[in-house]
Amino acid sequence: MRSYVTHPVLVFYALGVGVALVVAGRLIAGSWSELSALLALAAAAIVLMCLFVVGIFAGYFTRLVVTNFRVVIVQGYAVCRSWSIKDLPPSLIRYERRGRIKGSRTVDLEALQSMLGGPSDQFAAPKKILAFGKHLDGIKARENGRP
Repeated sequence: MRSYVTHPVLVFYALGVGVALVVAGRLIAGSWSELSALLALAAAAIVLMCLFVVGIFAGYFTRLVVTNFRVVIVQGYAVCRSWSIKDLPPSLIRYERRGRIKGSRTVDLEALQSMLGGPSDQFAAPKKILAFGKHLDGIKARENGRP
């Protein structure tokens, strides 16, 4: 089961519900002056509650943050694990070449997505993200000669 509660797009859905509620109220009332202020307040409350829910849940759950030069696992506001590009295995590094200039190294997002087992538009379970972190540590330990 996917958790859409943490996705920021939920705010747009709530905004759509709020607008639909106000428009339906306007159609029933007949004019803007006869529209109940309580209905407008209810629409605003739906949007505000949704903002709070998304903010609270997004700040609590485990997330995988990937930049060009770093991979970070964050739980709540704490960083659980962090790897710079020099700590990553070669299978997760992409070398880009720009013309005659030797390319720079970046994190290979396609390889990262395949290691997580899905496309980027899907959510990964927190256990899967933490298992990915352990797997990444295991790969690095084998490369350094440790069992």
